[in-house]
Amino acid sequence: MQSYHPKIINRTVTELSSYAKKVLATMFATYSQVIVKSEFQSGFSSSKVFLVRPVRQDGAELPAVIKIDLAARIQREWEAYQQCIQNRLPNVAEIHGDPIYPAGSLWGGLWYPLVGAGTFEIESLNQYLRQANIEDIRHTLEARLFKSLGVLWSQTQTVQPDLHLQTHYDSFLPMNLVIELVGLPTDSQAQWLHPNNVSILTLKSGDFVQVAGFQVVKVLGETQKLSLDLPPDSLAAYRIQVFPVSNSTAYEVGDIIEQPLIGIVRQTREDLLREQVRAALGQELDLTTVSLTLPNNRTLPNPLHALPDILNHSLDAYVSFIHGDLNLENVLVETESRTAYLIDFAKSRKDHSLRDLFHLEMSVVTQLVSAGLRANSLTAEAICSFYEQLHCAVLHPGQISAPQGLEKPFSILLMIRQTAQRYLFTPEDWSEYFYGLAIYLLGSLRYPNLDEVPGAKAVAFWGTAVTLKLLQSAPPCQPQQAQASSSQQDNPKPTTQTHFYGPVTGPIHTGSGNINVSSLPKSKKAEQPQPKPRYEDIFSVYENGLNRMLAQVGPDHPRYSEVLVYQQRLTENISRARRFGDTNLRQADRAEIIDQLNELALATMGVSFNKLCQETAA
Repeated sequence: MQSYHPKIINRTVTELSSYAKKVLATMFATYSQVIVKSEFQSGFSSSKVFLVRPVRQDGAELPAVIKIDLAARIQREWEAYQQCIQNRLPNVAEIHGDPIYPAGSLWGGLWYPLVGAGTFEIESLNQYLRQANIEDIRHTLEARLFKSLGVLWSQTQTVQPDLHLQTHYDSFLPMNLVIELVGLPTDSQAQWLHPNNVSILTLKSGDFVQVAGFQVVKVLGETQKLSLDLPPDSLAAYRIQVFPVSNSTAYEVGDIIEQPLIGIVRQTREDLLREQVRAALGQELDLTTVSLTLPNNRTLPNPLHALPDILNHSLDAYVSFIHGDLNLENVLVETESRTAYLIDFAKSRKDHSLRDLFHLEMSVVTQLVSAGLRANSLTAEAICSFYEQLHCAVLHPGQISAPQGLEKPFSILLMIRQTAQRYLFTPEDWSEYFYGLAIYLLGSLRYPNLDEVPGAKAVAFWGTAVTLKLLQSAPPCQPQQAQASSSQQDNPKPTTQTHFYGPVTGPIHTGSGNINVSSLPKSKKAEQPQPKPRYEDIFSVYENGLNRMLAQVGPDHPRYSEVLVYQQRLTENISRARRFGDTNLRQADRAEIIDQLNELALATMGVSFNKLCQETAA
């Protein structure tokens, strides 16, 4: 294959870095041009994510999403994707080929081709939630994103007795200690800091320490820093940053510190959090007290005082494979089709199943709720009544109105909570959710990019405080009468269920991917007890065949997740055909999906998918 040095055309508002150009040139070496159409924000990380259009000598290909990051992070993402995501999660942007690592560069890249990217406009979930109406948002979240993630959570779910919060969540908080490596003064004595004594040792700024026995978990050669944690066999976490390490490149991730590192404690976690809270609130608060007083004289638990007890808490929970970094920039949306695609799997792993939803809620609160409060001239403390009203809406479905002016973020968070309810270990016990959410909201204070969102960190802090209050007691709720309005009674919300009432008069699967149907006699239709379906068309028999296949294969079958993936693909194809018309390309895609379903059905059930559809229609 002939190799080119592609011309890189940048249509973004910022200059491309030299390392980004090098990754793109290496990735698209056989192309004549690479058009960089836009740059997505990278959430809470330092990676770069671009929407590009590669062009060959003989024509352009569909746009793709390209992620560029340090080579070690790209490799971790590639490995996490293969282990936790590949062939398990429908509606992801599948990684194309292997990672790209340009010679002589510290950087690497991943190529995410997007289904349908040449047809519809793509934007981040952050942009989409700000512009779309609530019904489109509901479809995108509930029918697309949460349904897709639900496959991953449900199919890999196991029970974790006594899940220790510090073990699982410590990494989302600031370091326990920041230590500067210095020579020990002759008149000073260093305390021994080792994994065996961290639970009984109390350190403060200015203490000299000797550090040994910890594992290296991150090497930052450019800044001469090491991140350390307890060894893997420990049942807790205790994270330390040491600097400057002149020979940092001599260390590798996984090494155990054998030769003691001597230094002085510059900051403890409490110091870091106190500094972040004061910067966020812009006012002096006594952060050493058990409770804090709001301007209206109401008192709430002090998150900094409560944090040690929260981290020491254990609970029974479900664990599963998770995305691990579900922020608003790691979900891309096709605006017309309302389809959501997940990217960035660097932190995918097996962990607390609710953790993705904690992360998503934290992102909505810091980005959308904070903006909504500002737009309505409300202070950050208003999150307290907002959160109490939200919990009342969860406890009393359909009977609590959203705060005026904040209807959209309120509805989005209600969708997240309603999804989370299905993954609580003990149904209706929200303490599991509030523990994790409190850690995420407080942990968000460490992100520098939230400093650019006015009020975001203040909202996160007071959101943590009121969440801890909800752990203590439920708020007084005043539900409205559970009575539908006359307009609701006259116009009930359409169901998304589909039913097929006619026999097939031709072959189940034709080259067009369509089915010919005829109606049943009126007397037969009158016997059907089901409500009127949203769709009764040539595609309904496929949907019923899929439902029957899922039921017969069953969740315990090792290939059940494959059925779910093809279900998602075929359902998406049908949805687009209904919404935008059935093009030749769409028919060809559907024919290919059905052919794959035929093979899968034969392998798992001994009968073709076509036969299932015939039997369902009969």
